[in-house]
Amino acid sequence: MAKTTPKDQQMPTLAEVRAQMEALKQQEAELLAKEREPIIAQMKENIAAYNITAAELGFTLKKGKKASKPATESEEKEAVIKYRDGANTWTGGRGRKPKWVTEKIAAGEDIEKYKVA
Repeated sequence: MAKTTPKDQQMPTLAEVRAQMEALKQQEAELLAKEREPIIAQMKENIAAYNITAAELGFTLKKGKKASKPATESEEKEAVIKYRDGANTWTGGRGRKPKWVTEKIAAGEDIEKYKVA
């Protein structure tokens, strides 16, 4: 059976309902702004404490954006000098050899004699 409204109670008008909805939306926005800050602070604290990554949380990059790779321990460390000839140094790492090294090798010298102990 359909519900009926007593005659002394009038249904609110559409304008009144919309006004109430707008007031509730405003109240919601104020509460979100107020409660959001401490929640974000707690999240940041937990993420740092447990070393949680964005990937572990399921976050992915949008198409066309490149991920910034976190630095590994080897990238954070300073390069260790393995060869020295006066002021000239070389780590012996990847990439092209320094000019002074290629000149020594071209001159027939053994680069190992410049190895730092």
